[in-house]
Amino acid sequence: MIRCVAFVTYTMGINGGCSDSFVLSMSLSQGDPLSPFLFLLCVEGLSMILVVAQKENLIRGVCVGRGRVTINHLFFADNSIIFREAIKEQAKNVHRVISEYEKAFGQTINYDKS
Repeated sequence: MIRCVAFVTYTMGINGGCSDSFVLSMSLSQGDPLSPFLFLLCVEGLSMILVVAQKENLIRGVCVGRGRVTINHLFFADNSIIFREAIKEQAKNVHRVISEYEKAFGQTINYDKS
């Protein structure tokens, strides 16, 4: 994923023409038009990792309502909520899943904000 944004060249429209291409030194920043799309790609990867972990009984979601629907995770804008039973083993397995995600996508979780 990092390669998708680290080696991107840009051009700008100036007075009806195009500038020479250039590379930004700091990759994507907040507010970049590509940011929401990259979030969607990354969060889809995290979602798949969580679904596979649940199918392998490594983690369990939380049952909600009369129909006993299981909620595993929800994603909103740039926030992720992972639902688990309050069991130490579940916490360790969630941490393993997150570590797998971090390795695969080159992102890190801010545990101070979690």
